Order: sequence, then structure tokens, then C-alpha cells
Amino acid sequence: MHSPIIKMISLKRLKIFLSKTFGFTPQERLIIYILGAALVIGGVTLLIRRAALFIRIFLIVYFQSISPGFIQPAFDYSILDSTFSAKSNPALSDSTQNTATEAFLLQRINTMTQADFEALPGIGPVISQRIIQFRNEHNGFIKFDNLLAVTGIGPKRLEVIRKSLLERKK
Repeated sequence: MHSPIIKMISLKRLKIFLSKTFGFTPQERLIIYILGAALVIGGVTLLIRRAALFIRIFLIVYFQSISPGFIQPAFDYSILDSTFSAKSNPALSDSTQNTATEAFLLQRINTMTQADFEALPGIGPVISQRIIQFRNEHNGFIKFDNLLAVTGIGPKRLEVIRKSLLERKK
């Protein structure tokens, strides 16, 4: 025996209903079946995507609570976007020159080795080790001025580092 729900939605009953009520031909019924199947598949796909998003968010929150450094800060791509837009619009070039310089400095301090830092004026092995330790603990520097948070680097030493890196760029 079939349950009433299966009886109610059987294809044979649907075929008879569509033929008698609307006068659909077999080709038209086939199109209706295909569209109905596409609708169901689309709905299921949407539900799966939303469930996957929920699971991702749950896992991120869970692992962030266990290990606070789990999520790494994203690079600010607006710096690069403004650099490229300035090349096409000369009116933006002055403000963008600063952001391009900031992007260069940020990339350098996030990739330099201890020996590279020690080659800078006023930076010895102790401060270079502190810089690398800070960078590793915070998953990189987000701004060049974040170097001020490293013990032993003040505003004057930061400017010396900035000038030295910019001179090496040329």
C-alpha cells in the first residue's frame, strides 16, 4: 500500500491532472516536469550553500575562540586599487603616491628577514628579533606605522627605517 502523500504526488496522477485540466500535450508536460525538477534542484542547491556558509561561520567562530590568532588580517587591496586608478586619472596621483609608498613599505617589512632588518641603520640583532617576533605573533603588519608597537622603535627610528627602505627602492 502506498501512503496518501505518494499517491497524491504520483506522476501518473499529475499527468492525468495536467492533461484533463489544462489540455497539455506530452511535450508540454515534459517541459513542466523539467522546469519542476530544475526548481527543486535549485532550491536544494541553495539550501546546501546556506548550510555550508553556516558551517564555515560556526567553524571560524569556534576556532577563533580556541586560538585567537586563527584568522589572519586581510591585506588592504584598496591601497593597490587606488594606485592603479591614479595611473588612469592624474588628479589622484598625489594622494595615491602616498598609498603606493605605504603598500611598498608594508610589503617590505612583512617579507624581510632578520639579516635584512639588521642591515637598516639603527637596527641591531635585538630589535630585528623583536620586529620578527611581533610580526609572527600578529600575523604580519597591517600598516607600516605598526612598527611603533615594537619595543625600541619610536617615531624617529621609524622615519629612519622609512627613509632607508625608500632609498633602497630607487
